[in-house]
Amino acid sequence: MELLRLLARKLSRKWLLRVGRMAGFIAYAVAGKDRRRALKQLAQAIPAMGETERRRTVRDCFNNLSCTMLEALAAPAWSDAEMLGLVHNPEVLARVVEVSRSGQGAVFVVAHMGNWELQGAVFARQGGRTTALARRRDDGAAESFITKVRQENRISILFTDQSPRPALRAIRNGETVSILADQDITAIDGIFVDFFGRPAWTASAPASLSLTTGAPLYIALLLRDGEGFKVAFEGPFAAKGESKDERIASLTREWSSALEQIIRKHPGQWVWMHKRWRNTPERIARHKGARKEGAPETREREGGHA
Repeated sequence: MELLRLLARKLSRKWLLRVGRMAGFIAYAVAGKDRRRALKQLAQAIPAMGETERRRTVRDCFNNLSCTMLEALAAPAWSDAEMLGLVHNPEVLARVVEVSRSGQGAVFVVAHMGNWELQGAVFARQGGRTTALARRRDDGAAESFITKVRQENRISILFTDQSPRPALRAIRNGETVSILADQDITAIDGIFVDFFGRPAWTASAPASLSLTTGAPLYIALLLRDGEGFKVAFEGPFAAKGESKDERIASLTREWSSALEQIIRKHPGQWVWMHKRWRNTPERIARHKGARKEGAPETREREGGHA
């Protein structure tokens, strides 16, 4: 990985994308299990999409994943001007930074879409203040390497297995907390919401953090746009309901629905190989029952996309 990082920082932007797309092409060809899952889930989510377009979309998904990894490795060597020059809608970026520097704090929902690793880096280069809430990997060496790269990209990291107090403190200090919240992970607190017409186990942390602190909740993404990027910024989303649970559920539904619409417009930039609809209400009930009985909890893998 260290060698790959050094190589990525030597490549020009043009060659970085070429190598990334080549790696994505190879991954699409050899990662048969992930490819078949992505094709199946895309067909179920967007049945109107023809087979030719579906295969092209999944190839784009693999390409995006490879380019994201290489860009994250290379980015610390880029100047502020180089990185910010890749953003094609600077007026939207300016709005995001304005929210992050408003002093009232904010919660940003981030998805594994476009380049989620550079999202925080771009905001930081423009003067934004953000802390990312991440989940630890099982592989300690990989976790250390990825955390180091994120820190090099000026992203502060908090882990979900730590006390929530640092995240609460960051928001109350006027900072932004970003949460990758688009994956199905059994061990996290969540609720089932409709996602592409099917119930999907969805993290409730963004809504809960927003309601606890009073900070507004947004979706903030860095999407690919030609050879560069464009910022997608949606919100703030409003909670409805009498009880806290009702308000958490409504807020989670709101941002999840907005994210679905963005994915529909840019389907090749989302991680369709992730088991997004893995959990069922019955499986979650069994997991919660095991936790109450004191059974040892096993950490589930995120499929390598976090």
